[in-house]
Amino acid sequence: MANRILIGSHSSFGYGLFVSKDGDDVTNPSKPLIFDSRAGNAWSIKQVVENSIAPNASPIYHTINHGLGYNPLVAMRWSTSITNGKATEVYDPGWGEVFYEDGVQGGGQGDVFSNTWRDGCVWTHHDTNNIRVYNMCNEAYLENDPIEVNDENFLSNSTVYYAMVVFHNADFTGGDGL
Repeated sequence: MANRILIGSHSSFGYGLFVSKDGDDVTNPSKPLIFDSRAGNAWSIKQVVENSIAPNASPIYHTINHGLGYNPLVAMRWSTSITNGKATEVYDPGWGEVFYEDGVQGGGQGDVFSNTWRDGCVWTHHDTNNIRVYNMCNEAYLENDPIEVNDENFLSNSTVYYAMVVFHNADFTGGDGL
């Protein structure tokens, strides 16, 4: 897997944010970059944030103060798996919620077991000076199906590791980000 994103000092290009095409190494690209912050119309970076939110943390969010007085453009990716300081899987912001319902063993008619759990990580413009990042992997999975013993939820009850770039430019995505 090629190195695709570099923030900081590039050996040939100097300082900036550089993104290469799929399969091309950003440190030594053989194709034109898909993003190069040195370009005259490039977005300028306000701040870069890396952090983590534990499962069932209180609160389940971090507040990032940018102090711009407007909603800036944001790019965020997150993971639940870090090895040697690097994410082994990376996801776009998003979350899902599942409701599980099953009859209670030995219960009367209408007796049901139910559980709801969530997975994911999202961000939102809390106000014009702050962004909030939420760990939505905050509800542990409870196995209730004897046929699928040891089945477990994909991300639930996981620490979320996130990286966010906040740009000086105003958000043109309606809060979806890049």
